[in-house]
Amino acid sequence: MTHKNTLHLKTGQTLHLRALNQSLAYEGMMAGVPTRETNQDRIKRLMAKARELLDGCEPYLIAPPARPIGDDPRPKFARRSPAELLPGVACIGRFLAQEPASDPTKDISQLVVVWFQDEFAFPIAPSVVEQLQELDWKRFAFGFDY
Repeated sequence: MTHKNTLHLKTGQTLHLRALNQSLAYEGMMAGVPTRETNQDRIKRLMAKARELLDGCEPYLIAPPARPIGDDPRPKFARRSPAELLPGVACIGRFLAQEPASDPTKDISQLVVVWFQDEFAFPIAPSVVEQLQELDWKRFAFGFDY
């Protein structure tokens, strides 16, 4: 990223970060151990929240790296799903390009991207920036007119 809110894709598009919503990945979790099942539920809820930003269009998820919890404190009978941790911060970013995506009749395009990283931004985690730069913008972004 040249500027904090500008990203250049390898396919040539220049994206501008227009909004960034962040929260702790386990905000509101009162007790227990995060599991693959509960993590998938958190991701589904985060994607639903991201859909609201795109008026029902599908956001793009950068699959989070889950880290197994080595010493699972749960009793063996309670281990229906593996214990694992997501990176600590859930992020929803809305990116805009001053060009159309797949529909050349539209003026500009945007995409909401969901990802997880270890710390609050800025900066966006370098591993996430690398994945964003590989994004197939024309396939996933949505065009609209001024």
